[in-house]
Amino acid sequence: GRNSASGAYRLPTSEVTLVAAPYHFTAGTAGSERLQYDWALDGTPIQPTEASNVLTFRQVAEGGGEASLTLSVQHLDHLLQAGSGAIRLLFGGAQ
Repeated sequence: GRNSASGAYRLPTSEVTLVAAPYHFTAGTAGSERLQYDWALDGTPIQPTEASNVLTFRQVAEGGGEASLTLSVQHLDHLLQAGSGAIRLLFGGAQ
């Protein structure tokens, strides 16, 4: 499914892929090289797993918990086009 960057999102399985889609930007495609995506998990910068707007999570440990995922997007040609969002990722037995 497609979720906007707000609230909480429970990881449905041990692996999930999230795709950022900046609908109000004029870059043409979400994977454009003119868009800079800055991902962070609990405040620590992380690198995308495929295209710059795609991130895959894998649960490697037992148990549950939560993490805060933030994303900032900046259009490199149109500096007024920027956005950010944050969601809580819930995994395992987290409530």
